[in-house]
Amino acid sequence: MVIAHLTAGILLTAIMAFRIAWRLTKGRHLSDLLRPLDRFFALGVEYTLYVLLLAEIVLGYLWRWGAGQAMSFFGFLMPSPFVRFPAPFLHWIQNIHHWNAWLIVTIATGHGMAAIFHQVILKDGVLGRMLLRGDQAANPLSTQKP
Repeated sequence: MVIAHLTAGILLTAIMAFRIAWRLTKGRHLSDLLRPLDRFFALGVEYTLYVLLLAEIVLGYLWRWGAGQAMSFFGFLMPSPFVRFPAPFLHWIQNIHHWNAWLIVTIATGHGMAAIFHQVILKDGVLGRMLLRGDQAANPLSTQKP
């Protein structure tokens, strides 16, 4: 299970790098047609999840490498570039990694529940606008950078 967890962490690193590059270049952006409060919450949750996910990735690497252990990607070992960290510091990193993961799960669950609320109760087509389609007429509140 440890190797699967480490491999998933390394894959998450690559996915986040791609996602941030895509978001900064031609990724979808919120339309100016959104109400200011909706825009505030949408961007707030998005940026909070980015920060928490990046922190989780860094903490995972620090925890593993700080313990003097190699990272494993499908069994391929990447040795630690650090000297061993003191045990209390490693324990602190482990705790932060653990609780940060639960915070991500909690916020992502709330985010999903908000999307369902928009789809079922408000019926404003939020889920349809989130799909990766080239048909912008079907997604009037979603824009892409040129």
